[in-house]
Amino acid sequence: MNANLILFPVISMLLLTTCIGLFMGYLRVRAVDKGELRISYFRHNSGSEISTILARVSDNYDNLITSPMMFYVVVIMLYISGNINQLQLILAWGFVVTRLLHSFIHITTNNVIHRSASFLGGVMIVTAMWILLVIEII
Repeated sequence: MNANLILFPVISMLLLTTCIGLFMGYLRVRAVDKGELRISYFRHNSGSEISTILARVSDNYDNLITSPMMFYVVVIMLYISGNINQLQLILAWGFVVTRLLHSFIHITTNNVIHRSASFLGGVMIVTAMWILLVIEII
């Protein structure tokens, strides 16, 4: 199997994170331009109420920066160790799908039950990736 294939889910996660970050930036600039927020709000992210959509997108961006760390690390470990197989590749893409779903739900309906399910699905997938890697190493 071509080891580079495992990098495509990582690139997809980076694209998702970048898109959400750009959307957040757009919403922030728009809020300042419309006079909904003063630019000083962003010094400490306090002092005003922000719109629901800006809060959701900001929270989602934070999730995309913090939550996928274990995914990035396991992919690096898989790549370095050469333990990439079809199952790991499927799991990596499954993780990307759960993060896409999580972002979509978070930004649109923000249904906590559905959002939590997609988040937990991603956690379970990354856990499975780590368990399989440890088994391969041992």
